Amino acid sequence: MQEVFYEETATIQNQEKAAKKYNFFKLISRICYILFTLYAIILFLFFGPDPNGAIFSIIFSFLPLVIFLVTAILCGRYKNTLYVEYDYTFISGSIRIAKVVKDYRRKTVINFDTYNIEKIGRYNSSTYNKYQIMPGINKLILTQNLIASENKDFYYLVVNVNSKKNLLVLECSDQFIVNILKFSKKTILEERFFN
Repeated sequence: MQEVFYEETATIQNQEKAAKKYNFFKLISRICYILFTLYAIILFLFFGPDPNGAIFSIIFSFLPLVIFLVTAILCGRYKNTLYVEYDYTFISGSIRIAKVVKDYRRKTVINFDTYNIEKIGRYNSSTYNKYQIMPGINKLILTQNLIASENKDFYYLVVNVNSKKNLLVLECSDQFIVNILKFSKKTILEERFFN
């Protein structure tokens, strides 16, 4: 069989709004790191512990440090959830899905082969709803869009990887699904797929 390479990206539909939010929380995070550093330098250079109220002094001296640091970390992590796209790569029966944050930071979410797929179908079908309520299933939404982009639709894949059942929701074209079906058993397609 001829080798097939196919790649798609679930792109954010409102990139401008996502970029503004991302940059806002990035700025807040950086400001908090700077304030943390400045406050720590001032605290350790100019103020020492008060011998009369040591515990009270320590708590109120270090409380702003903790607040700045926690805010910086939380804003830094939150910003990475605001501008996320997903790359779906298919290479002759092998599928790799990667999370891309702000076009530069890439992290592999899951890798699997077509023989690991148990079921494939349209999102929100009756079969999808049955899998969704299964106990112990790991659900991964691999798109940030609530409405599918042009020439794409939402599909689900039930995949067994490392003895765990995963329910993946993808926003991809019919061509991506066709490529998967070329290298897998036809029984994985849900019965009412074309209805």
